[in-house]
Formats: sequence, C-alpha cells, structure tokens
Amino acid sequence: MKSKTGLKKEKQEQTVFQKFFSHFSFFVALIVFLIGNFFGSILLIPAFLLTTKIYLDFFLLLFGFIFGLLFELIIINFEDQRHHTIIAGIVVPLFVFFNIYYITNLSNNISTFLFNSEGSHNPLFSSMAYLVTFIMPYVFHKVCAITFLVPVLITMLGGYYVQINF
Repeated sequence: MKSKTGLKKEKQEQTVFQKFFSHFSFFVALIVFLIGNFFGSILLIPAFLLTTKIYLDFFLLLFGFIFGLLFELIIINFEDQRHHTIIAGIVVPLFVFFNIYYITNLSNNISTFLFNSEGSHNPLFSSMAYLVTFIMPYVFHKVCAITFLVPVLITMLGGYYVQINF
C-alpha cells in the first residue's frame, strides 16, 4: 500500500489521457445513475396509484435509501477529485428532488384521469422524504468514520479485522 504522499505524487504524474478518462468515466457514471434513477422512479407510479399512504412512504424511503447507497458508491470512487464530489453533491440531489416531485404530480394526474379522484399524494412531502433517505448514506459515511464502521461490521458478520498502521 502507498502512503498519501505517494498517491499525490502519482496523481500529479497522470497523463492527459488519464485525466480525460477520469473525467469521462465520472460523467458517464453520473449520467447512467441519473437515467437509472429516472426509470426507477417511473416504476414507482403503480405504487403511487395503488397503495395507501403508509405503504407508499415505505416504498419511497426504501427506494431512496437504495439509490442513495448506489450514489454513495459512485462518490466514494471519485472522492479524491473534489470538484467531482461537489458537482455530484449539488446536481444529483436537485435532480432527484425534482424527479420525484414530477413523478408524484404525474401519478396524481393519472389518478384523477383514471379513477376520477383527486391525487392524494403531496409532491413536496414525497420529494423531501425521498431526498432525505437518498442523502442518508452519504451523510452517514461522512459523519461516522469508516475506520469505526468497518471493524464493527466485519465483527458483526463473524469475520476478522486486522488494523494496519503506517
């Protein structure tokens, strides 16, 4: 394993192609994630139409948390590039908020059209609930040090943990 100074030195010695590929791979991962989130939210429309409020909230919270974990994996991979983390930390939550807001409005309109009933779901509440659970894994990662979490999780799963000090 290399020390942080070794990683910084390696980072400075990247070629133009390596820097371009790093930026390109980040934006491709981000775009694929946003498209997947959009299509996944379309799958929530039947839940908006057919379930009660408590089940819908459960689906929203579960869906938001799962996509938040996927987003956290993307952020962790590009954490050494601060500008990527800032871009993703602003753009993705805004997209997610407006996406769920739009899907909630759409499902309310479909409900009005198909069932002649007013849509009962509040788009602002649905979007905020989804957004909070979406950013929870990232916040949890930043608040709780990963050095604390890894040994605890490995111990809970029955594995062994060896700490390496440099």
